[in-house]
Amino acid sequence: MSRKIVVTSGKGGVGKTTIVALLGIALALKKQKVLVVDLDIGLNNLDVSLNIEQDVVYDLVDVIEEKCTPKQAIIQNKTVENLFVLPACHFYKTTGLRLEQLPMVINFLAKDFDFVLLDCPAGIDNMFKVSLMCANESIVVVTPTITSLKDADKVVSKLFENSIPITGVVVNKIRGDLVLKKQMFSHLDVSEILKLPCLGVVPDVDCLSCFSAFECFTLFNKRQFYPFCLIANNLLKDKKDIVDYTKQYRGICGILRLLLKKLIK
Repeated sequence: MSRKIVVTSGKGGVGKTTIVALLGIALALKKQKVLVVDLDIGLNNLDVSLNIEQDVVYDLVDVIEEKCTPKQAIIQNKTVENLFVLPACHFYKTTGLRLEQLPMVINFLAKDFDFVLLDCPAGIDNMFKVSLMCANESIVVVTPTITSLKDADKVVSKLFENSIPITGVVVNKIRGDLVLKKQMFSHLDVSEILKLPCLGVVPDVDCLSCFSAFECFTLFNKRQFYPFCLIANNLLKDKKDIVDYTKQYRGICGILRLLLKKLIK
């Protein structure tokens, strides 16, 4: 049975689309057949993030409006062969769209995949509600900030209300140096605040802010891509292994690194 996972967040700008894209790549590299679906109609970025924007012929709106079949709209990644993308549409309002058809489309496609990752719009509007109808589990993406956690708490409540199991929370853009100084929430703090298990942690990396997810994948070394491999492994094997994001700031080398950062500033 395919795992249909809605990846959601309360607040925009937490890196949810990047997480979906790189987690999709990590799962595909582990021999899983993965479909990532952009449900953010009108503000879509998943096609750009995965560098397939130029390959889009049909999109999710075309499928809903029956201008093409669901399979005609799917694009296979040229570099990661087990990764497939169903893009959304630019410049389109959801008003008037027959969104009730979306769960049927996703269920039809899911039969051919091990994982379907649904990139859900931020917030709890109508598209969020439709996204939940397409999923059988969920992942909540947050950054370790008060505003992100406050909004995420509202999303968590809605997930419970709709009986969508929460596999865990992914903490993005976390900085080990600030956590050690008690200037930023740790993943344990986040887990305690939201009352959710931590599925994974992604340390703050400049590359993730400056490039698309696919460019990051090609530029990453093994250490930088490792957090996504861990999250994929946690999903596959029901583990809760977390990358040690404070390691590089501990010990003598860590102290020297912190001093160097201060000098650069």
